[in-house]
Amino acid sequence: MALKDQLTFTTDWPDSIPGWVSWVFAWLGSSSRVRRQMFGAETGAMAQCVGESLTHELSATDIVRLEAGVQAWISGSPLSAIERVLGTDAQGTNRTCIRARNLVTKAVPLSVTFAVGVVALVAKGIERPMTPGAELALDCLVQGVREGFDKPALIAYAHVEGRRSLRVSKHQHFTQHPGLSALEALVSSLDDLIPLVRGHLAEA
Repeated sequence: MALKDQLTFTTDWPDSIPGWVSWVFAWLGSSSRVRRQMFGAETGAMAQCVGESLTHELSATDIVRLEAGVQAWISGSPLSAIERVLGTDAQGTNRTCIRARNLVTKAVPLSVTFAVGVVALVAKGIERPMTPGAELALDCLVQGVREGFDKPALIAYAHVEGRRSLRVSKHQHFTQHPGLSALEALVSSLDDLIPLVRGHLAEA
């Protein structure tokens, strides 16, 4: 079934970034043809993230493990935790977390972001009623996956904070501002959310 048809026949679209990530990976896991179309020459880099060779043909089981890695990435987990969900520990000769580094430096910026972007683009072209929360999650999906954030307000917070801290620290700092998440209910796009977050932080 074509991507547009699958999206059209999905009754309830996700209303969160992790929910959309799960949808995308379920779609990728459903067909080897879809995986080849989305990943192309980058399939080898994806395979290395789960400990396979460059010539390995990704299976549905591999996709499940890759999703776990991406979900850990956007949830703020450190590389050592991402390494574990990808199937190995950061011990001995693997203290550099090879699989996790391959995921966040190769797979996510290229293949995963591309696949997520295709889904987001097609979804935005489908006429259907959406809640503001679902619309906001879809608007933030690509940036959230690429940068490693799982909430629209967190993406906006990271944008306002700039380069003062890294991904894991931004997740930790965000929890110190519980009022930011409530701002998501007021808008349906990241462009509208950023100034609200900036104003909230200025008043804090």
